[in-house]
Amino acid sequence: MVDDYSPVNIPYRFFLGPPHMPEKIEVQPSWLAKLNQSPWALTIVAVGGILTGLAASTEAIDKLMLFVGAKPNALQLSRDDERARFSREFTRAAWHRLFAMQRYVSMVEAGYPANDQDRAWERYAAIFEEWNRDLMVNILSLEQHYSAYGKRDEFENMIQPAFGRIHACLEGLRRPGTTIACSLSDTRDIKIIKEALDSLNQHLYCFVTGLRREDGRRC
Repeated sequence: MVDDYSPVNIPYRFFLGPPHMPEKIEVQPSWLAKLNQSPWALTIVAVGGILTGLAASTEAIDKLMLFVGAKPNALQLSRDDERARFSREFTRAAWHRLFAMQRYVSMVEAGYPANDQDRAWERYAAIFEEWNRDLMVNILSLEQHYSAYGKRDEFENMIQPAFGRIHACLEGLRRPGTTIACSLSDTRDIKIIKEALDSLNQHLYCFVTGLRREDGRRC
């Protein structure tokens, strides 16, 4: 005798699996639905996309504007962003060191008392240490923020070597009995050293502003 509930007597429809469950329909909140239908939402999304694209292509735009001459090869000082903050700090540090060098040379030339010259030299020595402490960071920051302008090469090949040559001459003025060589003048002529400082001042001005020198050439 066959059981009425054996597999052979169970209707085929019982093997079709679990009954079909209707899909759950997600209902958006009313405020989100209104936002999606609002023309302002589309405008905000579009503007956001444009700004994102502009931010991603800042360096490319800088290169293009620099190439066509629409933008000077200058450091960005007035904006409130990472590049501008670095530029301001770097500019202050460069002129701080330059001024300390000029001050010491002028005091030696004018024959200031030894105590005054000592204080001026100690001040310059502290600034010199800070400059060298931050040197590698400044070089990498120039590469990061101004790679389109070639500022790192300009600094490493012109500005920093000029600082180094003048510094060696100042060391010779400070310690006349040493064998520290002054490549600008074998006799450590103060007039020649001051001319080098004036030239460095001009190079720094061009480096920061991106303007041309009086002879028409860039720094």
